[in-house]
Amino acid sequence: MSALHLLRDGAALAAEFAALLFLTPISAIAAEAAQSTAAVTRDAERATPASGLRALHLTDAALELRLLGLLADVRVVQTVRNDTALRVDLGARLPAVTESVDELSVIRDGRVTDLLDGSRSACGEDDDPDAGRAQGDADEARADALQLMPGQHAIVAIAAIESLEPAGDAFRIALPATIATLGPQARVFDAAGGATLVVIPPEGASGIVTVTLRPASAPSRTVRLGRTAPGIALVVPLQDAERSAIATTIVELEIAAPNEVRWMTLVTTPQAPVAVAGRTE
Repeated sequence: MSALHLLRDGAALAAEFAALLFLTPISAIAAEAAQSTAAVTRDAERATPASGLRALHLTDAALELRLLGLLADVRVVQTVRNDTALRVDLGARLPAVTESVDELSVIRDGRVTDLLDGSRSACGEDDDPDAGRAQGDADEARADALQLMPGQHAIVAIAAIESLEPAGDAFRIALPATIATLGPQARVFDAAGGATLVVIPPEGASGIVTVTLRPASAPSRTVRLGRTAPGIALVVPLQDAERSAIATTIVELEIAAPNEVRWMTLVTTPQAPVAVAGRTE
């Protein structure tokens, strides 16, 4: 073999060794990628605020309904508590405001803050030199009212005017979005024009709803309410005999979907509802 061939082969071998010295092992690349993914995950967890269920604990809730012909004035008042060790911004968890909403307020430390006030500015206030300063002060006060410190309570009230829609043998109404989920319940509202039973199905329930009323001293009655949907309440006008015996009434709720049937039993009083049983098949 000539000296020229030996020099050429030696140079090629030296180049291969040099490349190996600077080549990163596959295992090291995989480990680095895993560490990067873990770091991104940790950063995302730190950047993502606690969910409403973990951060805000619902301590009290009240539902009010007033019928105005084919309209319903619906008001939901909920008390929440910050159960975390960090400050919680209620503004990030407030429900969306639709055109039907005419009240959204927060009560904290006895002070009521109207969160819709900013959209109700009077015509011509742009000509007032003090209007900008006053609006800035109002915005600052609203932002401060939405900061909930650890262990602190706040009351969130939302009200809306909604239309009654036929639903089987009764009616249904859309509920305003709330800061916390409204659990399944049956409430009786007694007014001069008559008494009504309002039933809120379980969250996420889907299917044909049937309600059976079993008053303590009146005949039972089954009412078909049609198909349920998220964010609605079912309104059942009560008969005179049911109205007089409504002190304690058993309400059996059946929701029939194609793949399952859900039953729930509610005991209702004019003061507060309590769910006593429920099952799914």
